[in-house]
Amino acid sequence: MQPAHRLHAPDLRQSDALSLGVLVPDLLRWVLVHFDGATLAGLFALSEGPAGLPGGLRRDLDAFARARERELFDLPDGDALQAVLADLAALPSGAVPARLREAIRRRGRRDGDSPATAALLARLGAAWEAVQPDPVVLPSGPVWGLPVSRPAVPDRLKAPDERTGRRLTSQVPRPPAPVRDERRDVWIREEVLDRLDAHREQGLKESVLVAGAVRRSPWPDLEESEVLAVLKVLRQEGEVRATSGRWIRVKRLGW
Repeated sequence: MQPAHRLHAPDLRQSDALSLGVLVPDLLRWVLVHFDGATLAGLFALSEGPAGLPGGLRRDLDAFARARERELFDLPDGDALQAVLADLAALPSGAVPARLREAIRRRGRRDGDSPATAALLARLGAAWEAVQPDPVVLPSGPVWGLPVSRPAVPDRLKAPDERTGRRLTSQVPRPPAPVRDERRDVWIREEVLDRLDAHREQGLKESVLVAGAVRRSPWPDLEESEVLAVLKVLRQEGEVRATSGRWIRVKRLGW
């Protein structure tokens, strides 16, 4: 029996890595027949591990694709299978990734399919024969932090030198604020999620998790406060939780 409404997500291949970390986990608990063709193709494309995808999410997507490959092979001939195939046939051929194509071809080698199913499989095979899958290149996208606009300070509250526009001769000029490298937050996010994925039952003490990230960081000046800031964001997103001084990965259906 096929669902009345199918899950549809915006083109996942156009989302940056951090957005995928929010969008994808909730999709991974659904079975094959609940997806529309575009969303299924997008998840399979991401399961091939494009550059920039966090390690933990890459592993979850690979496990998802392997489970859906088994479902596809075992799905009996009928309306549900034909709906999946018809959805894929309606997509541009390049939108169907190599991994999903191979799963469909393997399903097509089963005997006993009805003429309608066999015709859909043949149509898909012919469409893919001359068209290579589109490459997946994740955009860098917005990462962390938005520019903050500060209110103007009234003249009456400014220091005398600020009102006149002159700097006191004894005042030492302040160095410019360092430019924040947003790649650091992306790296920290992937690092802590990978480590917590490996200790899902007990989690890790905050001191161990933070010190490990600082020690393995490719930036020698990475500070503990940066790691803690990312952990707080992950907690707000529901990816991790903190209890008794430990950080633990939030369990999701399908683990």
